[in-house]
Amino acid sequence: MSNNLMNFGVGNELVLENEFEAPTPDYYVEHYEDFLPLYISSFHPRSDTMATYKQHIDAFIKACEAAGRHPLSIREMQMRVYASRLIESGHMESGVSLRLSAIRAFFGTAKKLGLIKRNPCDGIHVTITQKDDDQFKAFTLDQIQEIVDAVSKEECRELKLRNQAIVLLMAVQGLRVVEVMRMNDEDIDWDAGIIKVHGKGHEGTIYPDAKTLMALKEYIDARPTRIVEGSFTPTFVSFSKRNYGMRIQRNGIRKMMDKILTELGYKEKGVSCHALRHSCGTNLYAATKDLRVVQETLRQRDPKVTARYAHVAERLAHRATAMISPNISETD
Repeated sequence: MSNNLMNFGVGNELVLENEFEAPTPDYYVEHYEDFLPLYISSFHPRSDTMATYKQHIDAFIKACEAAGRHPLSIREMQMRVYASRLIESGHMESGVSLRLSAIRAFFGTAKKLGLIKRNPCDGIHVTITQKDDDQFKAFTLDQIQEIVDAVSKEECRELKLRNQAIVLLMAVQGLRVVEVMRMNDEDIDWDAGIIKVHGKGHEGTIYPDAKTLMALKEYIDARPTRIVEGSFTPTFVSFSKRNYGMRIQRNGIRKMMDKILTELGYKEKGVSCHALRHSCGTNLYAATKDLRVVQETLRQRDPKVTARYAHVAERLAHRATAMISPNISETD
């Protein structure tokens, strides 16, 4: 946060430099990053959240400038046109929804600062089409083994160990990409064999199996660098020349998995890293027949979401229409 907003005095005493006054519209647009953390995520937005918001807000501001409009002069109709054009240009519904969330925060902060009277994004929400149970992609145990074997062919030992640990955490423990990215060494309790995870708005705890813990330990022991972010040590780091040793980002994990899935012939539209999480749910239910175990493993709040794994597994195992299928005689 800019020093011109406030500073801290001795001990815990907070000293305001001057009576705070709202910035001008132009100043806010240029320095919105200083104000946003005061109004989102209870004063503690994660660095990757801020980076994502900045990317989408900057793109919006640039679009406004190209159209000759001040960003804070935009009204609801213009925002609806903006969202509509994003969808028409091929952006996924979830991506447009994320962009609108970032811009909504931008306008929401401006409103609380008294710069606008109404948030033009408040009435705009993109409905994300839910896929039918049969449409989500899950890999079988044999296919997961193929993926692990493909990762094992990586010549760089450190990179191989990192990718093996990531695949196991997603395909066996059901972690989301963001949860893998945000993992820190300090989240791992080796004595108890548990890991704290940070993801979609809430904390959680997982209880990995021995193979996953062993793969994770091997990678950490072989990891070439130990970069510290504040008081935390990122567990998974990038091996790219540009970001070597820095915390791996979501796109880095996706690119790694896309490369493997492409090599195996599994990559197609709609198939991504998240298929590994679906694989965990589907395969775990097939092995246990216990929806409660699946729900707790995936840390899902709504049992209806978990139930779809059972639905798909049962339909795959018991093809009911076989009982009414007629015999077909061979013809010469």
